[in-house]
Amino acid sequence: MAKEILCFGDSNTWGWRPENRGGAPARFDRETRWTALVQRALGEEYHIDEEGLNGRTTVFEDPTSPERCGIRYIEMLMYTHAPDLVVLMLGTNDMKEHLHTTNHAIARGVQMIASRILTLGQAGGKTPKVLVVSPIRIAEGVGARHPSFPPEAVRRSETLADEIRAEVAALPVRFIDGKTVAEPSEEDRLHLDARGHAQFAARLEKEIREMLG
Repeated sequence: MAKEILCFGDSNTWGWRPENRGGAPARFDRETRWTALVQRALGEEYHIDEEGLNGRTTVFEDPTSPERCGIRYIEMLMYTHAPDLVVLMLGTNDMKEHLHTTNHAIARGVQMIASRILTLGQAGGKTPKVLVVSPIRIAEGVGARHPSFPPEAVRRSETLADEIRAEVAALPVRFIDGKTVAEPSEEDRLHLDARGHAQFAARLEKEIREMLG
């Protein structure tokens, strides 16, 4: 039976194309996005469940984008997929100006979701392994394309990984600093480009193989 891997994240898990300028959401195809590349590299002994959602936050309700609060949906997805491993990568959208968050609150949100995943797994008799990936950095100039992100988000994105690492340190999870894996695109300063997806795929394939044996 294939090992189930749930990838729970936001637009950088969904595969948002940086050059998209409105209209219908433009998504990278299965030849490009990191989730699909990981699936191809791992082969039939593993199954990637793609659960990325544009605008998803950790624990915050966004009045401009309803149904995006991650912790509200993780329980349902755990029951749906019964994963052996969860790749959790959230935190970018929490830095939108109108949400008025702090990095500490975002890191705490990641920790709450990771804890919830572990608790749900224990209740179901199958505790999954958890790989927490902090977001890539946000680059200067992001506001030109994504005005919800203030200049302050650029600075905050440089230190968010340290706070997330500290918050999850007491949990039985593995951690990757996403900003050491790939850079945001030159196009919109927020999303992975095709090269970034390939870099993420290479790193996560290695981690997944090590974690699931």
